[in-house]
Amino acid sequence: MHSLKIVNTFKEPSVNLDFQKGKFEISGNCIPEDPDKIFRPITDWFHQNMSQIQDLKLELKFNYINSSSSRAVVRLLKNIEQYQIEDRNMLIMWYSDSEDDRDHCRFIASCTSIPFQIVTNKETE
Repeated sequence: MHSLKIVNTFKEPSVNLDFQKGKFEISGNCIPEDPDKIFRPITDWFHQNMSQIQDLKLELKFNYINSSSSRAVVRLLKNIEQYQIEDRNMLIMWYSDSEDDRDHCRFIASCTSIPFQIVTNKETE
């Protein structure tokens, strides 16, 4: 199983999906012109590797995310959601700076049945 690593740019987040380390993280600005360019490889990676992942904790640490990227995140989570089985632990952790962002997170959380935790900066300090 290979890892998926994408280096961030000003508009695109970094992606670190590392099965060996059990680290699954997307972080940074997420304002690409074409969100599918970023999220298609992520979705494909999960599709190819999810059968081998027992516990999934996906950490989302966006500085800023635009609406088209938010829709791409929802599509990603819906794709991952299909791999929920009784003995697989799954958790989405979304790190948030503001109340507006937390409202946005709650909306995205309502779009999936995967357990979702919103973490504020105060909780990480």
